[in-house]
Parts: sequence; C-alpha cells; structure tokens
Amino acid sequence: MRLPQSIDPFRLPGLSADILGEDQVPAMSSELSVGLEKKFEVCATHLDFNDHVNNVCYLGWALDSLPADLLRTHAVRMLLLNFLSEAKVGESILARTQQCVSENGLKYRHSIASAEVDSQLLAAIETGWMPVSSQS
Repeated sequence: MRLPQSIDPFRLPGLSADILGEDQVPAMSSELSVGLEKKFEVCATHLDFNDHVNNVCYLGWALDSLPADLLRTHAVRMLLLNFLSEAKVGESILARTQQCVSENGLKYRHSIASAEVDSQLLAAIETGWMPVSSQS
C-alpha cells in the first residue's frame, strides 16, 4: 500500500486553530541547523505487517532526541507530522532537533533523515510543549 500524495488536515472537534498553530509543518531539509542529534538503526521491531517502518517510530525517534528532563517536566500541546518517505530495515536514521522561538512556549522542529550518503528527509515534525504541574 502506498501513501496518497496529500492528506487533508485533520482537526479534533472543538480544537481551535490558535491551539494548533500553523496548519502544516514548514518545509524542512535534512540539513536542519542542529541543536540536538541522535542516530538510530531501523530494526525488525519497527516494521508493520507490510514491512514498512510504522509511522509512530518516526515520532518516537524525534522524541528520543529531546533532553530527558524536558520529557519529564513538559507535555506535548501541539504535534504536526509530515511523513515524506519510507525507511528500510537496516538503514541508519538521524534525528535532528532544533528549539524554535515561539509565543506559545517551547517549540521544537525535528527532521528524521536517512544517515546514508543521500541524507533523504523521511519526516518533518514540529512539537509544542507546555510545563506540567508537579504534584507534591
């Protein structure tokens, strides 16, 4: 099964546009100015029944490139994912993450690209974060 060329934006009922921010993830390249970077290897457990990397893995790689402290102290408030190409088993993947200026709190841009010679961009992701209150 192949992905369609475009997919209409999906909005949850009651979720306003100002919460979502932009409607689409901005165009990104695999040459994203790097703040954080982590390398992964595609393995069999990343594959679905069609032998494609499961889409949730791309998001997982992006989140795994963030500092552990951020993941403990903040929650995702906004997520935009632009899936561009498939990764293959055995392929090395490079997750690059850059913090961006945002009026609505912390925001990161992530590029998930092949770490091979061609550096093909596989997914472009934006995440917005808000602090979580600690329970005493």
